[in-house]
Amino acid sequence: MFPDITLTAFTIHLPQPIDLGSSSDWEVGLTEISYKAPNRQIMNGALVGVISSINVVIYCDLITSQIVGTENVRLLRTIICPTQLEKHLFQNVYHLPVEKTHFQDIRIEPQETDGGPAALEASIVPTKVVLHFRQI
Repeated sequence: MFPDITLTAFTIHLPQPIDLGSSSDWEVGLTEISYKAPNRQIMNGALVGVISSINVVIYCDLITSQIVGTENVRLLRTIICPTQLEKHLFQNVYHLPVEKTHFQDIRIEPQETDGGPAALEASIVPTKVVLHFRQI
């Protein structure tokens, strides 16, 4: 159904279409992301090896484009260097304007800031993304 699904770019097909109406007064924010982080070595009781020294950016096709650096992109959130904890819960949710008002698929693309794929490992535990919608 979605041949371009990878560990770091995937499309979620919702069980039913979402219709936000004709109003463009909706925002969405990333409240949580869970993933399988790469394993790290333990030497003398201490973790060694950085998972990534580059931050990870989360792109989403639902939001309006914004200027980030020299690019016009659909950036939902930046994760400060992925952690071994494999989960980020955001107390401060940054809501961004939703561009699509009718959808059944949501495209999420975690990438490192250099444009390469985010450092995520294959696992039976899927990457989980929790979005919060609000009407303004």
